[in-house]
Amino acid sequence: MAALVFQGVPCVVSSVLLIWSVGALATMRFLPTWFAVTAAVAWLALAGVLWWRLRVRRGSAAICIGCFLIMLAFFSQEPRNDRDWESCQSVVPRITRAGDTVTIDNFRHATYRTADDYDVEWLSKTYDLRDLEGVEYLVVRFSPRPGVAHTMLSFRFSGERYVAVSVEVRREKGRSFSPLLGLYRNFELMYVIGDERDLLGLRAAIKQDRIQCYPIKATPDQVRRAFVSVLQRAEELRTRPEFYNTGTNSCCTNLLWHLNEVRVHDVPWQVNVALPGFSDRLVYDLGLIDCKGTLEEARKEFTLPDVTADSLTRDDWSTYVRRKIEETSAR
Repeated sequence: MAALVFQGVPCVVSSVLLIWSVGALATMRFLPTWFAVTAAVAWLALAGVLWWRLRVRRGSAAICIGCFLIMLAFFSQEPRNDRDWESCQSVVPRITRAGDTVTIDNFRHATYRTADDYDVEWLSKTYDLRDLEGVEYLVVRFSPRPGVAHTMLSFRFSGERYVAVSVEVRREKGRSFSPLLGLYRNFELMYVIGDERDLLGLRAAIKQDRIQCYPIKATPDQVRRAFVSVLQRAEELRTRPEFYNTGTNSCCTNLLWHLNEVRVHDVPWQVNVALPGFSDRLVYDLGLIDCKGTLEEARKEFTLPDVTADSLTRDDWSTYVRRKIEETSAR
């Protein structure tokens, strides 16, 4: 029995490493796709030969050496801010602060005709942190699969002014997002800070996604700390870019980290963190959603009703959609 275990452990370890290395090699960003896929298939075939010819222990050792070499190449990839980005993600926010006054350069305001046909402006906005009144956690359900969603934060200032924050994959021109590729250093991470008519309107009025806007229980001081942490993180990414990771460095993991500012204890890591569509369950269980009923009741109460693309011409769009939420939930 001991001999079987002794042989089985290296086999399991090398198998896990082999699965990871095949994926890493097939998606290696600096290699042409055809070459990377061919190399991954060849490596998988070679591993099979090594196991067959060298037996378990020596074959597993040889495979581990090969995986280590692939790992070296994989971790040599560095994130960058100077790629040929999509125009709506061509620049990142620049933050300056003087006391309670913060200035956000590259504040995004896009006007959409369709999801792919738009005009984008990059503005400079100045806010007083003392004017912050609240924050909402937004869950954007763009897929029929329940765990699949995008999450955002929206900060409310006095005078019904809103600043939306979306943590996203920064896309190069001609590239589309894949959760699998997101595990293998294929995308950079970025913070988009902008107008709600842009970030929320795109998803609600143009793409017709189903969206919940959950108000978060927080004092003005807690809201300020959360907002400042967002700005600091955005500024860090401007100078030190990072890779997006579907499981560990995504929209949901980053935003829940910012919500730590409204809690005494840190938000715990759960599977719900890796599945944004279920993240509102975690936020609800932590007592952060400002509601009286169950989560199912909160989902109905704070679901954004259907809005048209024509509504995006309204200067009071944020106030307009929240009034619609209140009217729908009162029925």
